[in-house]
Amino acid sequence: MPIARFARLSLALVLGAAPFSPRAASPAMSDADFGDRPWGLVTLSVASAREKPDHKAELGTQIPLGQAVRLLRAEGLWLFVEAPSGYRAWIESGTIVRATAAQVESWNGGPLVIVTATEAVVYSKPDRASDPVGDVVIGNLLTGGTSGPRWREVSFPDGRSGFVEADAVTDHASWRRQPPPTAARIEATARRFLGRPYLWGGNTPKGLDCSGLTQLVFGLNGISLPHQASQQATRGMAVPLDPEARSFRAGDLLFFGRAAGPESGEKVVHVGIYLGDGRVLHASERVHLAPLDELVSRRGGNGKFTLLHARRLLPAAAP
Repeated sequence: MPIARFARLSLALVLGAAPFSPRAASPAMSDADFGDRPWGLVTLSVASAREKPDHKAELGTQIPLGQAVRLLRAEGLWLFVEAPSGYRAWIESGTIVRATAAQVESWNGGPLVIVTATEAVVYSKPDRASDPVGDVVIGNLLTGGTSGPRWREVSFPDGRSGFVEADAVTDHASWRRQPPPTAARIEATARRFLGRPYLWGGNTPKGLDCSGLTQLVFGLNGISLPHQASQQATRGMAVPLDPEARSFRAGDLLFFGRAAGPESGEKVVHVGIYLGDGRVLHASERVHLAPLDELVSRRGGNGKFTLLHARRLLPAAAP
């Protein structure tokens, strides 16, 4: 498929990092010869990245529309790719459009709109009764075209184009000028996903696991986090653990799991966002609020979970 006009991708949305650029990437360790197109641009609202090249394999993460991935290996209809976060997994070849390094750079430097609605539809005409071109979710990147009072023309990386309701997107340049994150903004963002179903490996509104939720919420506020909870537990500033939660501030991340024992190491298995007053917003079965005491009393495979870490990622001046 042809690659249409490219839109600039800022991974600050989900990763808080610079665009995944061929100039910044380390030398590819590829088992396949992809010629002059060793890159891909995700063309669906969500690309499912699995641990093995099989639909039945475990979902490792999700890669949203507009992200560039580096191609490492091919097996049938599957591609082993490296996502901007460094995560490596298998995606279906039909979820991306192949690109050269120059095309990725063009993408990084082009015009952009970012989806700010939780979910939306791109229609073939500026009319809800027309055929859909594709769905989009918050954080997706599209090329922005002409805009009217109700509709904005947009294009996908693979050349498809259509119209999305204008209030569902915003110019990426203006979006990036948002002020530093605060606890109130973190909570407001997190509450947008209340009731969303739990999905192992999910980090989009289509489904979220516990660390996918925190990655998405903080990423939408410009703070980069990896997907795995154990890696998130090393970010930011350590906060002293306090059974009465007096040392915690709204916006802190709380990590739960099994403490290190004589014959086993520590294992972080869950994370939630502290909102104050003993309340935690987290993803388990669905995204919901729960008392901190309830999370500490949850039982894992070897007994009750322990509150292992609290980390503060918000700027010190943020209330």
